[in-house]
Amino acid sequence: MKQVRWILLLSLIVLFLIVVFQNLEATKLQLVFFTFEPPLALLLSITLALGFVLGLLAPAMWKVRNWRNSKSKSDGTSETQEASANNVKSESEAESQDEKASEQD
Repeated sequence: MKQVRWILLLSLIVLFLIVVFQNLEATKLQLVFFTFEPPLALLLSITLALGFVLGLLAPAMWKVRNWRNSKSKSDGTSETQEASANNVKSESEAESQDEKASEQD
């Protein structure tokens, strides 16, 4: 299995290098107040690096979210309990508004 991973990784790196070396021309980039003309290869590399970092961070964010949910459930509160409490509040508010409207008529 490790050999398959290495082969896939090397294939992706070679593919990326081919795309980068075919896109060495300068590209105009405007960001709010700044204008640059970096090579398109640099922009592709930055985009790849950002995607890689976000791909590594996404599972960590899911773990933190699940940890928070499990922590709130162990405290005796859960999202469904909070949501049902909010629904009860909104229903009682709606009823009180209906009563005020009928009193004004």
